[in-house]
Amino acid sequence: MRRLANRFAPEGKEIVFLDKTVCFCSTMNRIDLPHLVWALESLAEGNLVNRIEVDKETEAFAKLALERMLTLP
Repeated sequence: MRRLANRFAPEGKEIVFLDKTVCFCSTMNRIDLPHLVWALESLAEGNLVNRIEVDKETEAFAKLALERMLTLP
């Protein structure tokens, strides 16, 4: 969101979250190309890094979300 605000704020536009109860994750900005490459190279070497475990219901919804994203044109 900060990127959008920095880009459009000079034009007099206000950037806000649509959801008033949003919990902005301060670590999301750490997901960048070098970290993605590191994780993928680690997997290729047989090393699992940054494993996240969730309950079965969350797993099912996460898989559904990923499948929907991957089928987008």
